[in-house]
Amino acid sequence: MIARAKKYIDAIISFRKPDGWICPCKDEERKTYDTWAVQLISKTLTVYYECSKDEQIPDVIYRVLKNYYEMLKVGEITLFDWGKARWFECFIAINFTYNRCGEEWLKDLAKILKEQGLNYNESVSLWERPLNRWRFDTHIVNMGIMLKSEAVSYGIFLEGFN
Repeated sequence: MIARAKKYIDAIISFRKPDGWICPCKDEERKTYDTWAVQLISKTLTVYYECSKDEQIPDVIYRVLKNYYEMLKVGEITLFDWGKARWFECFIAINFTYNRCGEEWLKDLAKILKEQGLNYNESVSLWERPLNRWRFDTHIVNMGIMLKSEAVSYGIFLEGFN
């Protein structure tokens, strides 16, 4: 299974830009690209590394997250749509990378994601009765998986969070 996955992982990372951007869009489209893809691929790469021990992967994850942080920090991109609803998906890769290098910018990335991400605690009242229209904050899958947001963002990244 690792060899099978490696074929796809290698294909994905072969399209990575020199600055670490890994999403399949043109440079001028980054601002309007839903960065849920960054969150998912960084999580996928982390899980792949844990199974394969492919030594190229930690550096790829580091560079993807560093690029994501730099772009979010200066407002070049922001969270919206799926990325805003599932901001916590990135925390698996953030925790992995922080445990390897301990660099403070990873905590800042975590804070930015939490600040820009959907606050599910504020959405609870919306779940009491159906709205009869689709929204990110009441989407049943988002509501279900948001339960893991507290688990994956728990720990060093919650310092100072209220």
